[in-house]
Parts: sequence; C-alpha cells; structure tokens
Amino acid sequence: MLTINTNLSSLLVQSNLKTSTNGLNTAIERMTTGFKINHAKDNAANFSINTKLSSQISAYQVAETNVLMGLDLVSTAEESLDQIIDGYSRLRELAVNAVNGTNSVQSLEAIKAEAESLLSDIERNYKSCEYNNIKLFHKYAEIDETKRVSKQSSFVAGETYYLSNAKDVVALQNLVNSGVDTTDVKFELARDIDMSGIDFRGIGVDEQNSFKGTFDGCGYVISNLKINTTENNVGLFGCTNKASIENLGLENCDMSGSGYIGGLVGLSISSKISNSYCSGMVSGSGQVGGVVGESRSSHIKNLYFKGEVVGTAGKVGGISGCLRVGGTFENCYSEGSVTGGGYDTGGLAGANFDGVPVNKSFSSCDVVGNSSVGGLIGCAGAPLRNSFFVGKVSGKRDVGGLVGFNQTSLDTCACSTSSYSQTVGDVSWVKDTGNMLTLEELRARYTPDVMGFTEDNGWKNINDNLVLSWQKSGYGVLNSKNEVNLQVGVNAGTASNIGFDISFDLGDIGEIFEIGLDNVASLDLIDRNLQMLSQKATEYGTIQNRLQNVVEEITIKYDNLVSTQSTIRDADIAEESSAYIRNQILQQASSTLLATANQTPAIVLQLL
Repeated sequence: MLTINTNLSSLLVQSNLKTSTNGLNTAIERMTTGFKINHAKDNAANFSINTKLSSQISAYQVAETNVLMGLDLVSTAEESLDQIIDGYSRLRELAVNAVNGTNSVQSLEAIKAEAESLLSDIERNYKSCEYNNIKLFHKYAEIDETKRVSKQSSFVAGETYYLSNAKDVVALQNLVNSGVDTTDVKFELARDIDMSGIDFRGIGVDEQNSFKGTFDGCGYVISNLKINTTENNVGLFGCTNKASIENLGLENCDMSGSGYIGGLVGLSISSKISNSYCSGMVSGSGQVGGVVGESRSSHIKNLYFKGEVVGTAGKVGGISGCLRVGGTFENCYSEGSVTGGGYDTGGLAGANFDGVPVNKSFSSCDVVGNSSVGGLIGCAGAPLRNSFFVGKVSGKRDVGGLVGFNQTSLDTCACSTSSYSQTVGDVSWVKDTGNMLTLEELRARYTPDVMGFTEDNGWKNINDNLVLSWQKSGYGVLNSKNEVNLQVGVNAGTASNIGFDISFDLGDIGEIFEIGLDNVASLDLIDRNLQMLSQKATEYGTIQNRLQNVVEEITIKYDNLVSTQSTIRDADIAEESSAYIRNQILQQASSTLLATANQTPAIVLQLL
C-alpha cells in the first residue's frame, strides 16, 4: 500500500537504526571502561554481587596492610630486643669477671663503670623502644621512686606509696608487722610481681599489728606466693582492720597455716574486699577460705576463687570460711573443690552467722565435708538470695545442694546436682527450701545479666568465662598492659583478630648493683633475665611466622575474589570490538536505507 500519512518503511528502518546505535554506544562504553557491567540496568543481580565483592576486596587490602604494619612492629621490637640481649650478655661476662678473686679495687671499679654504662643503655632501649608512638617493651607507668615502699621507714596519712617488686611487698610486710601505722595510707601495685622463692609471712599478723590502709592492685597480679606456717592469720594480708583491698589478682598461691587462712586475707575486720580474684591452694585447720579466712563486719563484692580449699576442722568455704557480725556478700563465685574434715563446709562459705546476706553468687565446686555441708553455705544463719549451685555435694549429716543446716530464708535460689536430691539438709528451720533444677533450666534462669555479672557491675564474659572487667585476658593468663590487637580479617569476631603481648618486664634494673656485681647472686639475676629475654625472642619469631601465614592466607583470598569479580565485571574486548564493528555497519546501512525510505511518499506526486 502506498500512503502519505504513514511511512512504514521509514519507521521500520528508524527502529533498527536506534537498536544499532544503542548497541554501538554500549560497545564503545564497555571498550573504554573495560567493564561489561557499568550500571545496575546492565545486569541487576551481577551488579549487586560485584558491589559486595568490591567491598570485600577493599577490606582485604586494608587487612593486608594491617598485618604488614604488625610485622613491622614486631620487627622493630625484635631488633631492639637483640640489642638488650647483647647488653646482658656482655654484662654477664663482666659479672663472671667481677666474682673472680684476682681483681684489684681499681679493676672492680672499671668493671662497675662499664656495667653501669651497659645498664644505662639497656634501660634506655627498654623504655624508649616504640613504633608509631606505641611503647613496645615498657608497659608500666612511671612512678615516683622516692615513694617506693622499700625506701620508707614509716608512712604519712593521705599519701600514696608504690610496690614495684618483691622487695617492696616484703618491706610492707615488715613495716606493718613491726607496728607501723597504715591508717588512711594508700598503696598501689605498679606492676605484676612474681614472689617465687620469697620467704613471706603475710602483711599484718594480728589485730594489733594489722593492715589498715587502702591497697589498690591497679589490675596487676601477684603470682607464686607461698606461705607455710603453723600460726593463725595467714594470707597475702594476714589481718586487716578497716582496710580496703581492690583490683588485685593473686595467681598460683599456696597458703597453709592453722586458723583464719585465706588467699588474699586471713582475718578481715570491718574491711572492704572487692574486684579481686585468687587461684591456687589454700589449706589449714578452721576458718579457711579461698579468698578470705574469716570476714567480720566486712563488705565482700566481685570476688572469685579457682582452685582447692582444704580445712581439717570446721568452717571451710570456697570464698570465705566464715561470715559473721554483719557486712555484705555479693557477686562472688568459686570453682574447684572445697574439702572440710569437720563441720560447716560450703562452696561459697562454710558458715554464715549474724546477718550477713549472701546475694547473686554461685559455686560450681565439688564440696565434701562431715556435717552441715552445702553446695553454697554449710551452716546458714542469714538470708541467701538469687544464688545457685552446680556441682557435687557429699557428707555424713545435714547435707544439701544449697545449704547443709539452715536457719534462715532462701529466696530465688536453686541447684543442679546429681549427688544429692535435697536442696537443704536439715529442714527444721527452713522457710523456703529452694528449687532443684536441671542444668539447662538453671542456666536459662540464672544468666549473667540476671545475676549482676555485667560490665556495668565490673565483670565481663569471655567465652563463657566470667572475669573482672580490668582483666585483659581470661583466667590463667597474667594481666597484660600492652596487648597489641591486629584486625587481620574482614569480619567482626575473634576469628578476624590476632592479639599478642609485645612487652616484657625487666624488673628493677638497678637491683644488680644493690646485690653487687662481684656477688654470685648477681649472676643468677642476670641469667633469669637472659632466659626471659630469650623466651621473648622466641615469641617474637612465632608471632612473625603467624603473621606471615596470615599474609599468605589474605593473598589467596584476595586473588580468588579478584578473579571472581573479573569474571562477573570485566568486558571481553575481542567480543566487544566485534559488536562495535557489526553495529557500526548496521548503523551505516540503516542510515542509507532511511534516506531511501523517506523518499517513498514523494512517489505519490508522480501519480497525480
């Protein structure tokens, strides 16, 4: 049909021309960008996948940079450590020379002068080594050396004194036990202290010579403390009176004595003990507790004990042997075993008299005793609230999953134990016998939030292990003040994080001169430090190997993601160039045909 108003040939050619032009433009865009997906409309699904892949690839690039910076940090530490080891090696040579009896006074002075220079360099390297303004070795804050406890003969009320090594701890013991007053005096632990091999009796031996000040552990740990005596009042603090002990860890302790034996405090009178923990072995006759032997009118909060408590007589508990004469007991727990050879044995406290309420606490100890044996309290004379027990209980008389002999109320308490079917042994005074629950029911009811073991209350949960908020790591690891955390993955969580402690403690460097370089004991001190430094060098090598493996792992993941993204996103230039030529020819042909089609209406004039 020949028409004037509608030119179907022209419309058909225009449509094809538009298609070939769009195809030509697409080919040009893909060849100039190198990508076959430039807009979401190109391929909606693959565009979304490509966006996510781009994000992951960028994250892996950052993670690789993080690891490489971590390697640089460790390498910096390793090189400085090598210099310190060289210095100590030379120092040992001088010490060996100094102990030789053939040296004159002048020779010893020359040896001492060189040793002083070496120690000065060692101390400078130790305190100044850093990476990107991060101190690598020296993890402790500087203190006023004139306020060290070992340099005092008495204390001034309102002042603060510091403990930096075992000598300071022994000095505090000697001063307090000789009658020096510590009322209104504050003591701060300035670093972790190892008490291995130190002869120690305890700070405060009786009520007359007791510790009366404030002792702030500042989140540090005293380890390997051993006391073996036949006397009463045994612990890091034998006796405290109106004192405060806080923020302190006592690890791998070994305490033994007669009565009033505790890891931290033997006898606590009108004192406050909080935010601290103890691990190890505590044993004695009566009034034996993992943390406190006997608490009188004292306030106990945020404590835990992990280890073994043994008492041959009565009043033996996982936290305290005996609670009496008022006070409080809250947010404490114990793990391990409690064994009493007499009466009143409990996972938390052996006996609780005179109105000391126990609140929001629990025990998972295996409790063994003779009479009045309870998972939480052996003999309870004060309320027990919001607490639970998980473990085994055994005894001969008055044995219960919660309380052995009860003279008070149990409010919202429960236990889960396969060894005993009753929550309370002697029920003659019971107002509420508590609940026997399955382990699943107990865990569902007594969550850390419900029990008050929260960050707001000074606790944190690391892999279902409750620790105090000031602890850097879980139980069994010394508190670290200089832990380096590297984000080596692209996701949140521990799997994408590597943490390590780059620091170490050289102790009191000047102690070598206090001992005397010509004293054989100085060789022992130098050898201990050399052994520690050698071990640290090995740790650095292990960390470097680990980080190298992480770099390789990241590289593999990065390469695979880039390959996947290339498959989805990158254009095949050969294919696109063919499409470009094809659409260019079609465009030219359509343009020629369109000119012909537009002449068709003119033929009508020839018919008129």
